[in-house]
Amino acid sequence: MYKYANESFFMNKNTIIPYHKNGILILALVLLSISFGCSQSQIPVLCYHNIYKISGTPGPLYINEKTLEKHIQFMSEKGYKSVMPEDILNHTLRIKLLEGKNVMFSFDDTRLMHYTVAAPLLEKYGYRGTFFIMTVAIGKKNYMTKKMIRGLADRGHSIGLHTYDHQDLRKISAGEWKNQIDRPRQMLEDITGYNICYLAYPYGACNKKTAGEVRKRGISASFQLASPMQQTWSEHFIRRLMVSGTWSPQRLENEMMAMFGKK
Repeated sequence: MYKYANESFFMNKNTIIPYHKNGILILALVLLSISFGCSQSQIPVLCYHNIYKISGTPGPLYINEKTLEKHIQFMSEKGYKSVMPEDILNHTLRIKLLEGKNVMFSFDDTRLMHYTVAAPLLEKYGYRGTFFIMTVAIGKKNYMTKKMIRGLADRGHSIGLHTYDHQDLRKISAGEWKNQIDRPRQMLEDITGYNICYLAYPYGACNKKTAGEVRKRGISASFQLASPMQQTWSEHFIRRLMVSGTWSPQRLENEMMAMFGKK
């Protein structure tokens, strides 16, 4: 149906504080820099895609059921709490900072195995996840039905939007926004009975223009992949770690620390 684009992984860690003979100004700038750094410290958000039981090749888009459980069990044994998009949003905007060890589990593309495997595994360890739905796939073979999506929402999982058919939002025309955001969002709200206000960008692809457009359309927070966070509308550039099915649990935590840093 579509192919994932290659991602660039980089971070800009430069901080410039200008000199001024007025010590108060210097102190204010330092405090502002520290405050901004804290506001941008992010809770780990994990991104999974396809899950398989028997046949499959592990990689960035595929993970074995047993490996997925090992990841989830490891997080539980390490004392991580699962959080929802609203928690990530409040932390990003410094409305309510999260304490302790937290992680958000997210699953893209409406896959049937998200309902039959991922959700039960999360629940087994007392966790809940976020499922980003591509609405064109609903009801098709190997994808979730409307009833399943509603069931996830009713069991405490979060349902988010992944557009209609996985288009790169940086490249769509002005007339396509209703088809990719407004109508799918309304469909998911009709299915779940809940307000749908979180989005995962297809391919993790976004820029200031797309962020402004989804913000204008009532999306509260948007999730990308590994590009840097932005100071303006930071809640629409929230990063996620694409998890490889080849990673051991300890490798996963190491990758989390490398991308998001220790709290």
